[in-house]
Amino acid sequence: MHGLGLFAEQAAETSFLRYEDFTNNPETELQSLCEQLELPYDASWRARWAAYGNITGDNRASDITPARRHAVEAGLRRLLDGNTDYRKSLKLLGYES
Repeated sequence: MHGLGLFAEQAAETSFLRYEDFTNNPETELQSLCEQLELPYDASWRARWAAYGNITGDNRASDITPARRHAVEAGLRRLLDGNTDYRKSLKLLGYES
């Protein structure tokens, strides 16, 4: 959790895009990301994204959809909620426990 805390601090300092924000609103989030990176935004990206060859991860789906949330076992949840680095990371990255 200490490493997660350090990652969250660095992400908060440099800016970041949350995956679920992108999948919930890809056009707006991609346009914002392009602005932050000072890159041109191509509004026709969605028509070509599945054919892109330089993407890490699985891009075979026909549409971008939010990931399914998984349940967390109660004992693990208590351990996480009691961890200072975990709670700090949630706050910095904009998540709730």
